[in-house]
Amino acid sequence: MEPIIILDSLSTAERNEVKALESFKKASEYALKKEKGSLLPTVGAFAGYSYASLYNANTKVPIEQLNTTANLKLNELTLHPNWMLGVAVKWELFSGFERKHKIDEAKIGLAQVENKLADTKEKVDLELEKNKVEYNTTLHKVDIAIQREKIAQNNNEIASKQYRLGLINVTERLGAENDIYKESLNKVETVIEQRNAAIEVYRASGKLSNFIKIQN
Repeated sequence: MEPIIILDSLSTAERNEVKALESFKKASEYALKKEKGSLLPTVGAFAGYSYASLYNANTKVPIEQLNTTANLKLNELTLHPNWMLGVAVKWELFSGFERKHKIDEAKIGLAQVENKLADTKEKVDLELEKNKVEYNTTLHKVDIAIQREKIAQNNNEIASKQYRLGLINVTERLGAENDIYKESLNKVETVIEQRNAAIEVYRASGKLSNFIKIQN
């Protein structure tokens, strides 16, 4: 059994909690933008044309040269069509207050999501850093366990030679072998602890599923 060595630079960007809150933040920003747009007056463009007509008109035109007045009658007079272009603006006062209230609600909602996101990021970052410290600690413990196992093996070899030479008794000889067993078991338990610590680092970073896929 080998320890798990983390080579990646892990962060909490892939945590589901963070990703979900970031999605909520985008939705809240869109909602606020939508409400701000609804505060503007309703604007409508229009275009058209009309004819100016005059029916059954009577008029008098003085003629100074003849010192008289001419009476003119007109059945119908139609002028060229007149084009009309413009923009109509409609701004309802009372609905404007309601929209302002909705904008305030959207701002509060966005602020709440931002605060929740910041708080969540802080918590998961602290969790990740804590797990990284524990992971590094278990790495050192694995190194120590490996060294202790090597020392026990060396002591066992020395004890075996001493026993053959009659320098130690059988109890001391068996004690050296027993030390190898204990240190080997300690190394296995330490490696298991280290692997669990490494898995916790991957979990805290939100990349545990990627690690599992790689292992498979």
